[in-house]
Amino acid sequence: MLYDGPAILAKLFGLLFMMMGPVAVIPVFAGLTARVERPQARAIAVRAALFAAAAVTLAGLVGYSMLAAWGGTPGSLVLAAGLLLMISALKGVLGSPAGPPGNDGPGKDIALSPLAFPTLVTAHGVGVLIVFTAYVQDLQMKLAMVGVALGVVLVNLVAMLLAQRIMGLIGIVPLKLLGAVFGVLQLAFGVELVARGAAMLTKSLAA
Repeated sequence: MLYDGPAILAKLFGLLFMMMGPVAVIPVFAGLTARVERPQARAIAVRAALFAAAAVTLAGLVGYSMLAAWGGTPGSLVLAAGLLLMISALKGVLGSPAGPPGNDGPGKDIALSPLAFPTLVTAHGVGVLIVFTAYVQDLQMKLAMVGVALGVVLVNLVAMLLAQRIMGLIGIVPLKLLGAVFGVLQLAFGVELVARGAAMLTKSLAA
């Protein structure tokens, strides 16, 4: 990694905020809970945040170890994360995003899906978290990175609790504009990761 200490943590927070942050979470949560009583909506938000917190903790602490045990390499991980970022960003920038997913019935736990997965915890966000933690041997720094991911989950929890007020105050347009900007930035970072991953794989194969 090119950065150390607080700088790398700040970069990770910025990336995860774009990939798993409240800009995407607010309209989805507001749509899913539009006809839900406020106490129940709060309970859904807390449950979704707990699911997300467990997922990012697991990914940050053991994600790369599992990949390495299956024969994966840092280069393949970086390349895969870059491809996920590019695909996700292209879908958002060039596609026509669908409206908030609906509740498929009274028996469905919307806190788990679609809120925790894939709204709060996105595949490309998890990939970037694993890429960052893969290059860290120090347990304290690895825990700090997991803490950054948990901080994004906490921001999302606050955003969900205030989602109806936020949507009533600013509406969907500013969130869509921010989402478009984030999508372009994600695409650029995805291209960078793909290039780095390809170079790493080429170097390892040539060695």
